[in-house]
Amino acid sequence: MEGLGDLPGGLFEGVAEAVSADGSVVVGWSYSTEWEAFRWTTATGIVGLGRLEGSSWAYGVSADGEVVVGHDSSAGAFVWDPGHGMRNVQDLLTTTYPGLIPAGWALSLAADVSADGLTVVGTGINPSGDSEAWIADLPCCEVLPCCPSDLDCDGQTDITDLGLLLSRFGSCPADPDFWPRANIDRWGCVDLADLTRLLGAFGTACE
Repeated sequence: MEGLGDLPGGLFEGVAEAVSADGSVVVGWSYSTEWEAFRWTTATGIVGLGRLEGSSWAYGVSADGEVVVGHDSSAGAFVWDPGHGMRNVQDLLTTTYPGLIPAGWALSLAADVSADGLTVVGTGINPSGDSEAWIADLPCCEVLPCCPSDLDCDGQTDITDLGLLLSRFGSCPADPDFWPRANIDRWGCVDLADLTRLLGAFGTACE
């Protein structure tokens, strides 16, 4: 057993909340000038992830330790990754997939993230003003190194991606089987334009 330390600047206090699959990355929160989410590894020790507007708490981490989710007391649900830092989940989804989040929703807290770092669950306030659980797929190219046609985020555009797009072909945002990731051009429905873009990148690796 070992202590994880503490963020400098305030009370010596901290909570470890989640751990990566191999135990090499731990996330939680500690007190600096106010509560702040942290990420810990043996190599770096405890490192603050910052805050959006208020205090921040980390609740979940992907299997490889590269994607962290949690809550900011003023801004709501957040996602963090090494390439982008801390970002508001609702802003990220709204900017990338306009119309995906129904009007009136507020994503208050991200409670956990899937092993691959691409599916987030949490709680929020629905349009009726009630607290309700939610689940959302993050745009993989906004979290992991990939390209828009790489639908399964494995680093290349191949037959698996083609199958995923064809399985959603013709679906629109109002349809229950609509998958925003298959809407490669982020416009309208999953259609010929999206298929053309995928086929144009077919067989290539993402840079």
